Amino acid sequence: MTRNSITTSIPTLGNDLDISLQAYYRNNSYNYQGDIYHRTFKLQGEPGYTWKYTKQSYVSFGFPIEWTRISLSEKNNKLSVRNFIAFKPYLTLQQVLTSKLTVNLSSSISTDDNSLDFYALKPLREGYRNIQVTGNDVYKSTHLYTSLHFRYRNLATMLFANLSLTYSDTRSEAYCHYEYNDSMTIMKWVRGSNHRHNTAITAMVDKTFIPIGVSLKFDATYNRDSYLVSQSGVMVNNHSHHASGTFTTSFQKISWLRLSAAFTAKYYWERSRIMKLDALSSYTTNVALYLFPTKKLELKMKFYNLTNEVMDGHYHTCSLLDGDFSYKINNVCELGVSGTNLLNSKSYSITQNTGINSFNTFLPLRGRELLFRLQLRL
Repeated sequence: MTRNSITTSIPTLGNDLDISLQAYYRNNSYNYQGDIYHRTFKLQGEPGYTWKYTKQSYVSFGFPIEWTRISLSEKNNKLSVRNFIAFKPYLTLQQVLTSKLTVNLSSSISTDDNSLDFYALKPLREGYRNIQVTGNDVYKSTHLYTSLHFRYRNLATMLFANLSLTYSDTRSEAYCHYEYNDSMTIMKWVRGSNHRHNTAITAMVDKTFIPIGVSLKFDATYNRDSYLVSQSGVMVNNHSHHASGTFTTSFQKISWLRLSAAFTAKYYWERSRIMKLDALSSYTTNVALYLFPTKKLELKMKFYNLTNEVMDGHYHTCSLLDGDFSYKINNVCELGVSGTNLLNSKSYSITQNTGINSFNTFLPLRGRELLFRLQLRL
């Protein structure tokens, strides 16, 4: 692989006009029952301009033009060749509204090849039952991305807040098809229209009360993903929804005590013309306690709880408690005891959702364990 660039800046209207020329070449060789070479060459010219109208406010935009050539070959025989020219305009804006509030806006359009990580003339086994058929075609995809970000920072009151909204839209010339049977899953790329778009909203508020040593933080996210699902004769546009919120607090006012806690709630649901999955929820609690009553004595406790809705109205709860105690007798000798899974939980439940499929997995856990130790420093 090689990447080369030539860049220059020309003072224009009190700001800089950036001009660059970039060349990129990569050759991957895949040796699996016959050599396959995947070669990519890109040549890009980019004029860009940044206008700074205040000390911290600016607008930046560019109009890159890129020529791409991609080829797949088996030794000396050409399998597939693709050439295309793409425009990749972008725009970035940062505006300081007040001394504490800043807004950022960015948008871009890009076109690229939809290359796989590996190519082979014969099917490849991935995992114990997955078979990947790579084929020998080269596809391209067009990607649109837009984001809007607000940031608030007040150092005097130790209050911070962020709000982000993003949208992405990807159109590809191929999609991955899954064929399930009793013994294996066959995955292969098929030429066809593939449209995927995503909307995401994230928010954060962070406040620290310095006189009492308490900090509070709240995070919230919502993500909507729409994409094509093709499996076992079924082709449908699916809509996945994820929503979550996390509340975190910590206390550090007392020199010999540290306490932190976090609670997270997550919700997930699916919508398509063949399925309507009710919202499934999961709740996670993390608590950590650190005690240092003397210079020789130290106690650490960690508690973790997961309540997972494996199906509508049915929950599985797992609680884990770990601890560590140490006592320093002198500079040479130290005694300690550590324990894991002190509540002796038996299993851990995981619910995974992929497209129109849901998987529930129960993992057995090792029982309660205690470890006594004596450390000698010589």
